[in-house]
Amino acid sequence: QVGDHVCRAPTCGERGPALPPTLGRILYIHPERRYYTVEFYMPRGRTFRESYLIGRGNAQERTIQTNENNIIVNLKGGVGKTVTAVNMAAILAEDYGKKVLVIDADPQANATRFYGISEDANTIACIMDGFADDPYDCIYCTAHEGVDIVPSDISLITADIASVSKGVGAGRLRDFLNVIDEDARTSGEATAYDVVLIDCPPSFTAASVAAIAASDDVIIPVKVDAFSVAGMRELLTQISGVRGICPGIRTAGILVTMWHNIRL
Repeated sequence: QVGDHVCRAPTCGERGPALPPTLGRILYIHPERRYYTVEFYMPRGRTFRESYLIGRGNAQERTIQTNENNIIVNLKGGVGKTVTAVNMAAILAEDYGKKVLVIDADPQANATRFYGISEDANTIACIMDGFADDPYDCIYCTAHEGVDIVPSDISLITADIASVSKGVGAGRLRDFLNVIDEDARTSGEATAYDVVLIDCPPSFTAASVAAIAASDDVIIPVKVDAFSVAGMRELLTQISGVRGICPGIRTAGILVTMWHNIRL
């Protein structure tokens, strides 16, 4: 069951130096019990995750490679969240050969406009509303090789309100990513994307909660000013609350995007 503790046997070989027996905790089990994901604890507070296929008798058959889901968020606007997301996507794709999915979770849709996506495209609002029968209907190629996007538009505000009023939506983005990864594994690929980057609005909306619940790591861009720091502190408090839904979420770090270059 989710939350159960497991022990990883010591390993040595292709993965590098030998690892001692490692204690971990089950984070996720596929609804049809096809695989499960475990977070293992390492020294100095570090962790790593592995997923395992479930065979007959619930035996572990082989390890599944998993992707990295990163959310870029701050409750303060104008700190460079979208600029960070699109530039990270370009660097990961062009310099490191990664296949990247950008998810625009901001109803202002700046990332969507940056990539030139049509205004009549299917958006993240379809996912939040539960109307996306085929998840690939919401994914669009961009002019940047190796980078795809789930676009956004102003209708996400309506979807946010509906999600809050119905008490649903927190797990829909995570389920969306699990579905496309499961489809990729069926096709013989390890994952659909190597890295997922989620660009969030400067507010704590239902889409923001869904994005945090779907993520492994939170990246917080900040300007070096009092308002950005205050927004960061409030965000860290909100993230602690979301850990009740997704206990494995981590704060990857604070990314300084702007500062005042003046002489004192």
